Order: sequence, then structure tokens, then C-alpha cells
Amino acid sequence: MQLSKDKLLDAYTRMKKIRVFEETMRDEFAKGTVPAFIHLYIGQEAIATGICVELNDTDTISSTHRGHGHCIAKKSNLEKMTMEIFCRADGLCEGKGGSMHIADLSVGMLGANAIVGGGYAPGYSATIEKFNMTTSGNESGFGNLAIARGETSAMANFTRCVFAGGNTATSPNSTNSMEYV
Repeated sequence: MQLSKDKLLDAYTRMKKIRVFEETMRDEFAKGTVPAFIHLYIGQEAIATGICVELNDTDTISSTHRGHGHCIAKKSNLEKMTMEIFCRADGLCEGKGGSMHIADLSVGMLGANAIVGGGYAPGYSATIEKFNMTTSGNESGFGNLAIARGETSAMANFTRCVFAGGNTATSPNSTNSMEYV
């Protein structure tokens, strides 16, 4: 598939925003200003961007515990994302979701999930809902450890949802060196 120059520039811009945002969050966490733990999306920018650059606001995605990249790739409000990560009431989820449960329904980001493989059910449910109403698509992200869970094959067999797997070994807080495609 050949992407137009505009689409390539859009994809690059999204990936760059993800990287800069995550590096900023990493630095803030190191300073102790972030009130809870965060899981960074550094090194995985192309996964969320590659999917989301082809989606619109009516298409939905669910994410892993590393949901910042998916939010940014779906064009969530960066200021509200930051406020959410800092557990502020003016955040995307009124400060109640924090980093690992961040969501932005206004752009179709159903939310991050701290449970391994936990994004399948929201992705599957959204597919069922949309399948009856529209031809819009849905994407469900997961990490390499979720592949061994039964939900992986079950959901893949029963839905028209796109499942995008990421190698969490590339993340800055992982010591795993496993290669995964």
C-alpha cells in the first residue's frame, strides 16, 4: 500500500508527538512529579500510528496498559491527557483513570487496560455494537505476553476486529529481549 505525502507526514507527526510526550512523561516521573506509576510507549510509536492513521473518530480502539501512544495516535487532547496522567480533575477521565486506564471516547479511544489481554473485551464489544450499526472498524491492541491467553484466539475467531500486537520488550522498563512479530 502506497501512502500519500500528506498521510506520511501525518504519520510521522503522530509518531514524533508520541515520542516527545513519552520522553517528557519519563522525565517528569523521574523527578517524582507524576503521582502514580506509568508505562511508557517509547519504541512502539509505529504500531499505534500505523493503525490509527487509517482510522477516524467513529472507529474505536482499545489499548494495553501502555495507552498513551494509542491516545496520541487517535489525536486525543494532549493537555487533557497530561492532566489525566497527573490525576487532575480536568483530565480526560477526571483524574480517575491515570496513566494505565486512560480513555478518550470523543476520538474513539475506549481505554487502556492494566490487565494482560484486557483490551479484547472492549474491542470485541465495540465491534458487535458497530457491526449492527455501521461499517466502521475497531482495533484492539495487546502486548506479546497476551498472545498466550485464551481470549486472543477466541476474540480473533469471533469478530471483525483488527488485533495489533506489540513487543513490550522494546519498552524502556522491560528487561525482556524476546523478538516478536
